[in-house]
Amino acid sequence: MLTPVDLTPPGDGLLQLMASALRVVVTVVPAAVAIFYVVTRRLRVGDGVFTPPPPALAQLPDEWAERHRSPDFVDPFAASRVADVSAPVLHLDDVLPREALADSSYGRFLARYGVDDQLALYVRASGAIVGAITLMRTAEAPAFDPRERLLLRRLQPLVEHVYVEAREPAVASDRHEALLLASLTPREAEVAQLVAGGSTNAEISRALYMSLPTVKTHVTQIYAKLGVRNRTQLAILLGPRA
Repeated sequence: MLTPVDLTPPGDGLLQLMASALRVVVTVVPAAVAIFYVVTRRLRVGDGVFTPPPPALAQLPDEWAERHRSPDFVDPFAASRVADVSAPVLHLDDVLPREALADSSYGRFLARYGVDDQLALYVRASGAIVGAITLMRTAEAPAFDPRERLLLRRLQPLVEHVYVEAREPAVASDRHEALLLASLTPREAEVAQLVAGGSTNAEISRALYMSLPTVKTHVTQIYAKLGVRNRTQLAILLGPRA
């Protein structure tokens, strides 16, 4: 069942967290329809939350969830179809050619509501998709541009960490660094841990036997990949284990 973010039950910590995360996402990447949903062990749509859509799209979230219960409804963004794709964020053009979309049941569903573009963010734990966010825009709004796709990719590690922390705390604890550092090279991961631990660039340079300009380059790349702006944010992201 999907619940509006403003009506999430106070006692449901996971849905409350999903609602908060979804508000942040649509603040950064606005969408007419935004849904954050649980992906079950069978890679099906579970419970979730959505931001209130405009009146013309009011029925879309519930119908979208209901249609996912039908085997005839083939959503190209469905976890079962992209489980082997490693990309954390997918755009509509990544999953289905536009001409094929127009002839599909999913394309006709989107067209009925005037939806013209879509992005999806995937959350994984131990390599399996356990949650996803879908963002939709109508033809009246501009398509999701490359900058917005990049912003969503930068948000993905943060969304993934807090979601897994709430849903599977044991897994999150055991795989804390793996979740956060998955997009980094081994050398960048070393630098990230030292930065988060309070080491200066000069100290990292001496500890890892690399030049100061090389350290600065690694730090810049780490910030970009993990979506943080400074050492404090990186330390908060990696937490006390760093």
